[in-house]
Amino acid sequence: MALDGHEVETTHTFSTFLRQVRRADWTLVNVSKDDRPTYLWKLLLGMVWARLWRRRTALFLSMDAVDLCDRPVLRTVLGAMNWIIFRCATRVFLLAGRIHIARRYGLAEPRVHCVWNCPDPAAGWQAKSDVVSPAGGSAAPLIFLYHGELLWWHGLERFLPILEAINRRRPSRLIVTGNFYPTVFRVLGCAASRREGEIKRHLPAALRHEYVDYRGRVPVEQLRRLMAEADFHVSLLDHESLQGRTELRTGLLEAMATGMVCLHAATPALPPDLFRDGENIVLLDTADTEACVQKILALADSPGQLAAIRRNAAQTVAVHFNMEQHYRKAISVLTR
Repeated sequence: MALDGHEVETTHTFSTFLRQVRRADWTLVNVSKDDRPTYLWKLLLGMVWARLWRRRTALFLSMDAVDLCDRPVLRTVLGAMNWIIFRCATRVFLLAGRIHIARRYGLAEPRVHCVWNCPDPAAGWQAKSDVVSPAGGSAAPLIFLYHGELLWWHGLERFLPILEAINRRRPSRLIVTGNFYPTVFRVLGCAASRREGEIKRHLPAALRHEYVDYRGRVPVEQLRRLMAEADFHVSLLDHESLQGRTELRTGLLEAMATGMVCLHAATPALPPDLFRDGENIVLLDTADTEACVQKILALADSPGQLAAIRRNAAQTVAVHFNMEQHYRKAISVLTR
């Protein structure tokens, strides 16, 4: 927006937000998962403050806090807070896969706008040339890569049985990069989700697995090198929870943009006209470990098919998930 000629100020400080919202033509509020206990309360107070001053605000929403909670009383509290927040917003930009949030709160056009998340072109995710598979023969170890925050609905732990089964036939390892937050989402001091707490208790052990190389957060340059060396990208393997079924990960799109073969559960978040199994993505059913192993190993021994998937993946993102195109649609909503 700044490069487009708009005056932009960003802040993570709540006091600065309260001061500056009074002078801004638009205040853009990015709402995402946050484990800090005061996060939701500051969001609620900030949106009410902006409404009292009759200032225009746009919510960019990636996740509804209600979806992160499985405790009935806390869900009611969160639902009431969100209802107020949405009523204070002038516009709501919502990830397209999570339109159920708009229906839940009775949001409709012209207030709500569905958008796709996109790889940031400034980070250099695009494939630089014709995409080819990493070098290596049938005896070379297979390298799997996961990158991005280790959110508990991504189902990374579901890949471990597949990885173990592959290692019984061919050496392989999983490289995991990104932040892992052991804290859980809390409301009124209470853990909001029992399932989140359970998975986060097991994830540290999974990251210490003998076939897993956990590196934490790495610089973008190093991550791009790992992407170029890896055979497959492990993207999202949870097709049961609401969060997993409705998330189109930015990490998936980044990996596809660089020309990686991405492993993903078949979820409604992947539009079937854009994501086609065996053409630009590889869909797995983690309930059938043996079928997953056979599918992955067959692909690993088919360099021509791997190269085609890589090229198609990069082209899909370049055509349909272009940041500039989606920015133009969003800015037209704010300026018309």
